[in-house]
Amino acid sequence: MSYQAKTDWKLDDTVTENDLNRIELGIGEAHTSIDSIEANIKQSPLLTPVTLNNGVQVVNASRTSPFRLESLKGRTLVNLLGKLGNGENVSKWSVNRAIAGTTSNIWTSGKSAVYVTAAEPIGEHFVSTELMNVRPNKNYCVIGDMKTAVGAGVYRVIAYDSANKVLLDKISIPIKNEVWEAVGFRFTTPSGTLKLEVRIQVLDAALMTQFTPANPPQQVFADSIRLYEISQSEYDYISGTEWTEYAKHFPYVDSVQHTTGTYVTKTGENLAPSSESWIISTPSHSDITGLYSTDMRYKADANVFVEFFAPVVPGQHYTPTVTTKPANAKAYYYFTDANKRRLTDVLRDTKPAPANAAFMEFVMKPVDSNLNPIISEVVTYSNPMIVIGTASKPFKPREDDYLFFPDIKLASSVDGSVCDEVTQRDGKYWKTSKHQQIILDGSLDWKVTPGTGGGKTVELASLSAAVKTVPQGHLVKHNGNLIKNDLGGVLGWTGEEWQIGGNNYNILYLRIANSDSGWGPDYTPTADEIKAYFNGWRMFRWGGPNNDPYNTTDNSLKAWVQIGSLDAHSPDYTVRTVPTVVAPNFNWVPYHLNYQLEQPTVKEITPEGSITLHEGLNQIEVGVGMIVREQAKPSYNQYGNTWHINMQGHPSIADSGTRYAVNKILSIYRGRLKDTWRVITAGNGGYAFGEERAEIPDQQYGKDSPYSITYLAFDQYAITAPVGSLTGSYASNLKTTLDTVAANQANVETRVSILESIAPNKAQPQWIAATLLNGWLPLYGSTQYYKDSQSNVRLRGRVSQGAITIASAIFYLPVGYRPSRALYFPILQSNGFGYVTIFPTGAVCIESGSNDYALLDSITFNTNI
Repeated sequence: MSYQAKTDWKLDDTVTENDLNRIELGIGEAHTSIDSIEANIKQSPLLTPVTLNNGVQVVNASRTSPFRLESLKGRTLVNLLGKLGNGENVSKWSVNRAIAGTTSNIWTSGKSAVYVTAAEPIGEHFVSTELMNVRPNKNYCVIGDMKTAVGAGVYRVIAYDSANKVLLDKISIPIKNEVWEAVGFRFTTPSGTLKLEVRIQVLDAALMTQFTPANPPQQVFADSIRLYEISQSEYDYISGTEWTEYAKHFPYVDSVQHTTGTYVTKTGENLAPSSESWIISTPSHSDITGLYSTDMRYKADANVFVEFFAPVVPGQHYTPTVTTKPANAKAYYYFTDANKRRLTDVLRDTKPAPANAAFMEFVMKPVDSNLNPIISEVVTYSNPMIVIGTASKPFKPREDDYLFFPDIKLASSVDGSVCDEVTQRDGKYWKTSKHQQIILDGSLDWKVTPGTGGGKTVELASLSAAVKTVPQGHLVKHNGNLIKNDLGGVLGWTGEEWQIGGNNYNILYLRIANSDSGWGPDYTPTADEIKAYFNGWRMFRWGGPNNDPYNTTDNSLKAWVQIGSLDAHSPDYTVRTVPTVVAPNFNWVPYHLNYQLEQPTVKEITPEGSITLHEGLNQIEVGVGMIVREQAKPSYNQYGNTWHINMQGHPSIADSGTRYAVNKILSIYRGRLKDTWRVITAGNGGYAFGEERAEIPDQQYGKDSPYSITYLAFDQYAITAPVGSLTGSYASNLKTTLDTVAANQANVETRVSILESIAPNKAQPQWIAATLLNGWLPLYGSTQYYKDSQSNVRLRGRVSQGAITIASAIFYLPVGYRPSRALYFPILQSNGFGYVTIFPTGAVCIESGSNDYALLDSITFNTNI
């Protein structure tokens, strides 16, 4: 019992036995409290460990303390289906008693999904992949999204040995649902397994695999299909039927992706965002009057409201409050799923978020508690506060913390057992790289290795030494297919295989089929012709079909066709001289190599931000695909007198889209300072490249200032895999907290003093003059490029009179100055706007516009993204 002090003693009061006992009890409690405080101050126990998962979660901290990252491990997801499962094309699937195609009306990744419709006669109705290489006695999982119209749908795998004997036939749980649902299964390949096929199969209402189609026929839709090799711990994790949850851990990726753009964000005690991201239904009757306030007026023929979305965690209780005027105005909310589809009816009080909940949709509207309209006066909502838990709290502005790793790529082995890792030590962050990634394009020094039988073996020397055991890593073909890794004899190869060998295990050997390269069995390609293949060109003899290999020794009538052209007798997409640029017309994607290094490398890295946990419940999100401080190219709206970032498709405003489609804008910077722009969702004004764009009035725009944007990319499957694991810690004791803060402060002061001492002497990036090609000439000085310490490459200068074609480069950027993928930039030209593409080969090409002059000053990119 807490001590109850008596403070009204009189001179003649009698001190009783109870009074003395009460006083002694209070003294004892005071000493106990003092001893506890002394212990808390004197002792510095171990930090409290925290494990964070991909997605949104809640961490309960016993006191306010800095969060320390202990380990961030990467993950490489290798989709053995390549791009076959993205629902964009069914031409590579074999069709059995079915009609198959794509639909752009529904999808879960990309822009379309596959449909499979049962067709006559009786039998099994499915589409299937070609046989793919897999390894025996290894763990795998198949996951995809499925939706049915009639009947039921399943995924199915069939594994074969070298004699095409069936060793395994496994089928997923049948799904019959009118909405998209994740479905899948895990399996272990038997001994002797070499090949495997995947099927999308239609069942009838009785779940029979063989049936005669009904009228209307049975039909299923499928998208985002992936086949992954997984570790034993991951296999054990997939032990039930919670495929929606498993799909978050193993999301769809196109072919191969590594962990890129990792972020950790901690939302403040108030989960409600500021008005910069509120959605306004009727601007003529709704005004944003402050960072956390809005006025609105009832309109009989319009649905007037202002709303926002706040992320939530299923199972957690949330308590919303908001100040209203008049007092009878009442806000309300819904819980929604990740696609912002409502899962509940109107809610107002404290409620737990249901299963599958991802957001709270908080609605402010001119209505009372019965949803009756308030007609007579302006309705004001201000200071919304959403807290985790069942108790409301006084309003405070939302204050988020973040930790970004913007330019850090973290890879792993195919099954995730060997990972690149980020750790923290002495206030610094260090990356341990156990893998090396290489884009295998035409910029590299290729040569032919002797070999026989249906193809050519090419080699690439001077790599960092690889491990000496299979699997060394993975090599993905231009079509997304995985190529077999084999440490056997190179001379005995007959199929598509690769290894890193040589005396020092630093030479890549790669077998290429003649049907792919166009090099006939009697022809030996030159170094430049090998480079042309790796830039997306297939060789053939002029005058014949362009899909027949070139097989002559007289070097006459050489020609090349872009890989992807399907008309064997058309001269389109062909050239007669060996091409030196990337094939432009069929979205060529170079080969990609990721392999394990014999000796890991360690280097210091520089993330952005830091996180402090507040006492109590903290909502934290771990994710990937964060693009940090990308240079923005704002466009002006002369009619609205506003500037826009990430505007796309407007009939009278120039496009200002970002490099990737935007899922969420986090920050916009004017120079180095964060600026205030209004964020507009695609459904609240349209014309966004992705989900959100931003605008600002002309009078607030800094016309002489550079702008940059930090955002979360929309199509993450095309650029990144999820985090492998993330662990951290925080101090749960007062002395530990103080020690941590003091140590962090000392580290900061040390780093600042070092930077201050070296900054005056640091060499500045040097502008390098470009060598212009194909008739291009400089205007008003040389054309130049440079690269800063953060791997940002910038171009400047004006060029004139050259060839406007994507097949002719203005100039080439050297190795180290090239992007990892083709980039597309709008530029100012004499007749308006044109476009420049910069390829991973370093080729800088103007593909449209005028050649009177073209201004390159707006082009900036980062080589690490």
